[in-house]
Amino acid sequence: MNQEEMEATHQGNLSAAQNYRQAQARLIDRMQITEQKNLHHYMGYSSMFEYVVQELKLSEQSAYNFIRVARKSVEVKELKEEIRRGHLGVAKATKLCSLLKVSNQGKLLKEARTMSTRQIEAKVFEEQGTPKARESVRTLGSDLHQLTLLVDSKTLEQLKLLQDLLSSKSKTPRTLSESVQEATLEFNRRHDPVQRAKRVKERKKQKKETPAKRFISKTEEQQDSMPSPATIHVNSPGKQRKALPARVLNAVNSRDGRRCAFISVLGKRCNQRRWLHLHHRLPVSQGGKHVVDNLITLCESHHRMVHNKMEDKAQNNGA
Repeated sequence: MNQEEMEATHQGNLSAAQNYRQAQARLIDRMQITEQKNLHHYMGYSSMFEYVVQELKLSEQSAYNFIRVARKSVEVKELKEEIRRGHLGVAKATKLCSLLKVSNQGKLLKEARTMSTRQIEAKVFEEQGTPKARESVRTLGSDLHQLTLLVDSKTLEQLKLLQDLLSSKSKTPRTLSESVQEATLEFNRRHDPVQRAKRVKERKKQKKETPAKRFISKTEEQQDSMPSPATIHVNSPGKQRKALPARVLNAVNSRDGRRCAFISVLGKRCNQRRWLHLHHRLPVSQGGKHVVDNLITLCESHHRMVHNKMEDKAQNNGA
């Protein structure tokens, strides 16, 4: 290439880089609008993170970075402008979020222009003391994953005690990974509402087939007849309701699979399995009954959204 072609290539690279920085700022704009309008809930997702990863196809790390910077930019608007001007990238801006405030934005953003990501991380550690490490899961094979997380000394001591107990019980040395796996399986077996509902169903079948024999211990049968702690039974977000009959809870958990049953306008079901509520389709205040057909499992976000829609509809009808 001659000098003219080299210069043209360089200018093309500069233009592409500038377009990339502008695209980052535009995507932050879209994230803010999406969250403001609760589009992710409308699309059937319980969180912005889930929506960005599954619908926008960003990697988990990129989704985390963009969402965090978008939220911080609502408070510190200059952060997004620094990205738009090309002074900061989203990855570096994410590192600043824990320190950045309206009161220190001028000084900190100016310093960050010439700092490397490592230097920013060192500054955060220096001022905060404790690293804010994120839990992560890395896939190593088709059935092998590496989990990274932080635990305090007391938890580590308990994990080692668990390891010793399991090793003694099985008369075989257990690794920490094997110990966590066994404890997790046992806890879920005892407390997962879907598994509990399945045991109740099997127990009833056994009683019909062989009424003289008992295959389940009395203690476990009593536990399965108690309301499941894994589902929060409420009529509206933030209001605790008296626990429903175990047979009703078991039936709902068996039907919904301990997963939010909200269906978006696109026909997509929410994947959330945490922070679950039971929602009365027809409110108790309007004569709704504590029966299976009147109950649906919703995550906290979609439960709040459904109640907001019900309130808006009631206000419109009243007007």
